[in-house]
Formats: sequence, structure tokens, C-alpha cells
Amino acid sequence: MAYTAFSVFAVGILKNGLGTDVDDDEASIDLWSLGAFYFLFSELAFVISSTLLRVACAVMLLRVVLKKDKTIRLIIWITATTMVVYSVFFFFITLFQCRPVSFFWNYMYPGAVGSCLGNGILTSPDGGYMVMTIFFTVHSVVSVLCDWILGALPFFMLKSLQMGWRRKALIIVLLSLSALIGVAALVRIPL
Repeated sequence: MAYTAFSVFAVGILKNGLGTDVDDDEASIDLWSLGAFYFLFSELAFVISSTLLRVACAVMLLRVVLKKDKTIRLIIWITATTMVVYSVFFFFITLFQCRPVSFFWNYMYPGAVGSCLGNGILTSPDGGYMVMTIFFTVHSVVSVLCDWILGALPFFMLKSLQMGWRRKALIIVLLSLSALIGVAALVRIPL
């Protein structure tokens, strides 16, 4: 559901002119403003969907791990909790980066009143762009670390099981696919 919302907002961004030149006429600003609206809510939907995906991976690993492997269970809980806590923080920082929130998509209108920390669209003279870039970078790094931790755990979970090495290797590869998501998140880190 959250990913569907992200996809709908992403299509709204593309259909409403974000990334195109804005003329000084009001129709052009209206189109850009609608695109910026979709952009903000696509960011929020992405945070929700990616967090839910990581939590689902952690829950699946918790169901598979043996009860006696308390260390692995603790690592899974710490990883999932870290991801959820920072994602909730990041969600609200992203949502309330502009005061009022509507200033995010209305700031190009003449006479618009508000302020923003800044982000990839808005560049504020007070250095806000750098503040949001730091938050985006930290969220990406936390995501990558969580993905890699959850991706590496199946190796440690299965190494002591008595089964053929081919079967172990296949299960480890399947359960470690979340590490590939970490690579995709690594590519997104703003530099």
C-alpha cells in the first residue's frame, strides 16, 4: 500500500512538470507547485514503504532464527528498532522541513510566506539545503547498514545446521537478498 502511494506520487511528479523550467506565468508555477506537492509526499511514502520492507525482513528472520540464538535475535531487534526510530524521525523532519508545510510547494508564488530547512528542490540562503542533505545521507547510511546486517545474518544462522552445503548456500543466498537493497540505497546516498 505504501509503495503504491509512492508510485502514484512519483507519476504525479512526472506528469506535473517537476524538473522542467518554470516561467514567470502563473500556469507554469501552478504546474510546478503541484509537482512539488507530489514530490514531498512521494518522499514520505518512500520512507514508509522502505521502512516497512526492512521491518518485514527482520520479522521474517525472527521467525526463522532458532530461539536459542539469543545474540542473533538481539541483533535483529536492534537493527529493526534503529531503522524504525530513525525513519520516524526522518519522516517528521521531511514533513515539517517547511513552515508552514504548504510552503514546500507554494514557495514560488509571489508573496508566499514561510521558511524551510531546505532540500533537493529548495535552496535556502541560510544553509538549509546542507541540513536536509545531512538528514538524507544519515537515513541512507542507516538503511544500508540495516540491509547489510539483515543480509549477513542468514550465514550465521545456518552455518551450524546439519544440512548439505548446496541447500545451505541456496537458503543463504535467498535470505541474503536484502543486501542487494543495501547496494541500491548506497547508490542513492547524496555526495
